[in-house]
Amino acid sequence: MTEQKPRWAVEGVLSDEMLDRHRTRLGRTWEADGLLDRSAIDIFARAIGDSNPLWQDPAYAASGPYGAPIAPPGALYRIHLGNAMHGLRGVMGYNIGTAWELLAPVYEGDTIHASIVFDEIEERDESRFAQRSIIEHYRGDWTNQRGELVARSHVRNLRVERSSTRRKGRDTKLEVPHPWSDEERLALEQAAAREPEQIRGGEPLWWEDVEEETALEPLVKGPLRMWDMICWFSARAILNGYSRSIRGILDTPALGMLHPASNAREPIEIVHVDNEAARTAGLPGAYDLGAARQSYQLQSLIHAVGDDAWVKHNSCEYRRFVYLGDAMTFQNTVTRKFVDEDGEHCIEVHGSVFNQRKEDVMPSRSVIALPSREEQTTPARRRARTS
Repeated sequence: MTEQKPRWAVEGVLSDEMLDRHRTRLGRTWEADGLLDRSAIDIFARAIGDSNPLWQDPAYAASGPYGAPIAPPGALYRIHLGNAMHGLRGVMGYNIGTAWELLAPVYEGDTIHASIVFDEIEERDESRFAQRSIIEHYRGDWTNQRGELVARSHVRNLRVERSSTRRKGRDTKLEVPHPWSDEERLALEQAAAREPEQIRGGEPLWWEDVEEETALEPLVKGPLRMWDMICWFSARAILNGYSRSIRGILDTPALGMLHPASNAREPIEIVHVDNEAARTAGLPGAYDLGAARQSYQLQSLIHAVGDDAWVKHNSCEYRRFVYLGDAMTFQNTVTRKFVDEDGEHCIEVHGSVFNQRKEDVMPSRSVIALPSREEQTTPARRRARTS
């Protein structure tokens, strides 16, 4: 009997006609609302392996700079907009970078409204990944129920033909999953398990005590497991089963893959947990999501700078895939100290996420306001609600 392979219902081609139709979508807006209550915040923090009591311990949070529990910045990803990736039927999409401007804390019980605008298409030349591709740009405003703007986002998505990526076969020579020895795997697991010990918490990191070229304590994640990806989908609140999933595939067949393991049409997200599904796109195995990786990056920064600091800006480029079994070491270095236009004492931090092959899979840049001994308040307390 011939071995069956997963196959997509629709294989799209990036023709001139398809791109012309896609350009008519420019200016289109997607909107969604989401409640970040105690349960949602707790699920998100647990799903990304974040033990910070600022999100999870109401008594601790009440005595902290915000006076009440707040949500980790990455929890904004729970307000799901289908990643605002629409159109181009049967054409694969990859999130390749996101920039966040974080303006105000999201408190437990806040309802967040996201408004995302599709505002640019950037055509690309042939690359080692695909023959023809485009980059879509989406910009978003995130407001709470009080009408306060809490964040802005800029998302870039790469759209490519699946047939083209299969021919190019990026990373197909890699051994996936990585062949860890028992000793190597145990050492990696022990390093990842140290996460709770790395939380600076209520001990301020004073601006005056930081020097340029200072390396912040690295955070280790891995090996990336199927379970970690399932946890991420629960964190994003996008686990739809039976009728809710099937109706979406019936409405848009391109979002489904006929998989021999179930002899059923699986949703597109299956590429993040199933190696055979991912190989249909010319990749060696299942891979992570950029939004998850960026949430881990924000976690590493906040662990290092403590409760009284505030991450004002964080932008990440998802340069390479992180496959099941891969390790991630989040390294952050202070590259500049300055007082910004708001009068806050800031550091600029350049980050790298290295896998076990010593590849930087996600370079990043962040601006963080730190407490200063010259000020009577801290960046976090300055942003706390007074009513």
